[in-house]
Amino acid sequence: MSDDNNKQQNEWQKRELGALWVREGKSGKYFFGKIGEKDNQEEVVIFRNKNKNGDNHPDFIIYKSENRQTSSTTVKKQEEQTVSTDNSEEDLF
Repeated sequence: MSDDNNKQQNEWQKRELGALWVREGKSGKYFFGKIGEKDNQEEVVIFRNKNKNGDNHPDFIIYKSENRQTSSTTVKKQEEQTVSTDNSEEDLF
């Protein structure tokens, strides 16, 4: 049984593309993480699409993250455009 668990875990590890964390911004919660191959990962931020008007509109929008010093203004603008202030963590999923 343990051998099966290790095999399954190794398969998931081979397919892993990144990880996300829930962060709290001034306008609500958003995801921050890294996505890509281990040698070529990009930092991303993911916000809820507050302008979603139909099923053909995305629930979340992904942005390439910038370094912290230059991105604070950008993140604030992105949050204002895409994050609803009444989101709870459960609503993100």
